[in-house]
Amino acid sequence: MQLDLTTLRHYLIDTSPWIRDAGIIIEQAGPDGCRLRLPFSERVCNPFGAVHAGALYSFAETAAAAIAVTAFDMSGGRDVLMQQGAIEYHAIARDDLTIDGAVDAETIASVDAAVRDEGRARTTLTLSLRTGDDTNVATATFTVYVRATERPLRSAD
Repeated sequence: MQLDLTTLRHYLIDTSPWIRDAGIIIEQAGPDGCRLRLPFSERVCNPFGAVHAGALYSFAETAAAAIAVTAFDMSGGRDVLMQQGAIEYHAIARDDLTIDGAVDAETIASVDAAVRDEGRARTTLTLSLRTGDDTNVATATFTVYVRATERPLRSAD
């Protein structure tokens, strides 16, 4: 089951007050990937008027989760967890930020097969955090852990 935009927003935004309060917006979600935006505002800035490093990391981790739960079959109950994450900062951000990402078909098939056969799988996602003028302000890499679970994903209904 691929998650639609409404279900993904419910799963990540509505059920997580911190993500909602940070102002993260899921603009697009589907088989071709996800697009998330972090609007520039005072609430995500450090004392120097730039986006706080913690806000950048949290935005990247939220995007990795959105991309993973959209890509991998969540029917029958699966958990998607960030097992490890790292971020490399390249530039100061004083603008809205976006992350576009997707998982290729070969990785999706490999992860789905491993979860079906072994109950779990790991894969890596690398994301670029970009400003409106396409400046890459950070690159984040996450190890994503996908496991079978008895709890089905809650729907937005």
